[in-house]
Amino acid sequence: MANTETQQSLSSLLCTDERDFLIRNNGDQ
Repeated sequence: MANTETQQSLSSLLCTDERDFLIRNNGDQ
């Protein structure tokens, strides 16, 4: 199902963005 694939892509994108965001915040401290 294409819908499931899209959801998986979105969640992996979100996970990557969150990780980058956290890493950047930790680097600033």
